[in-house]
Amino acid sequence: MLKTISRIVIIILITVLQTTFFQFININNVSPNLFIITIVSISVLQGRKEGIIYSVSFGLIQDILFGSVVGFYVLIYLAIGSLSAYLYRNFYAESVVIPLSAIGVSSLAYNFIVYILTYLLRGKIEFFYYLIVVILPEITYTVVVAVLLYRLYIVYSHFIDDYEKEKRKGDGDLYEGDL
Repeated sequence: MLKTISRIVIIILITVLQTTFFQFININNVSPNLFIITIVSISVLQGRKEGIIYSVSFGLIQDILFGSVVGFYVLIYLAIGSLSAYLYRNFYAESVVIPLSAIGVSSLAYNFIVYILTYLLRGKIEFFYYLIVVILPEITYTVVVAVLLYRLYIVYSHFIDDYEKEKRKGDGDLYEGDL
């Protein structure tokens, strides 16, 4: 129950921050992608299932609020979350180099896919302009913000893990008493 409530709170909080606060403090019309930060961080720290839950949620929210087709961003975020989940338990969680690298690569892949499917197919071939003006600043801004947010997700992940261990331990005590 706590995990479900915390998921809902994180999804709402990140959506509100992404669509309001960080749009207000954008730099040259570029803002960090909090959705990618959250999807990659959660996938890396808690595994594929959690990553998929956040990927679908954020993808649907972005499709509904900003997209013209439902499912476009869901598929992109699902790919990012699924690939990021391969890092789950393969490194020391407090080490930020690998997750920040994954966030940077995911942001690059996201922007490249969006460019190809939304601009290039419409005949807009100014790739280097898009790279310099949008992609590189967004990756940089996203990774800088991810340094702070990833630390918060580590604390959140430890809290959830400890809560679930205590819950299982408590459940085990109940069953042993029943025998």
